[in-house]
Amino acid sequence: MTQPTPGPWMINQETQEVYAEPDPKGPSIVVADCCNANAPDSDKEQEANARLIAAAPELLEALANALENIEGCLVGQDLPSMIIRDKARAAIRKARGD
Repeated sequence: MTQPTPGPWMINQETQEVYAEPDPKGPSIVVADCCNANAPDSDKEQEANARLIAAAPELLEALANALENIEGCLVGQDLPSMIIRDKARAAIRKARGD
């Protein structure tokens, strides 16, 4: 399975591009371009999309860590916790392409 570009990811506020932290040996890698020239009235939405995408590596890591802790605490058939656990597993699989 191909791994994503390592984080952290940043946002260029002028272009709404999300890019990986610059590598001293080479150029920055653009991970996503959230600017839509055909929708100029949605600047706030484009900024929100860029923020969410830029946070993806940290969100995935935090969710994976939380899932490890949740799984260690589940006892018996605690349905609400099991539902949360299953949603976390599904989100992680989706992000990792499993």
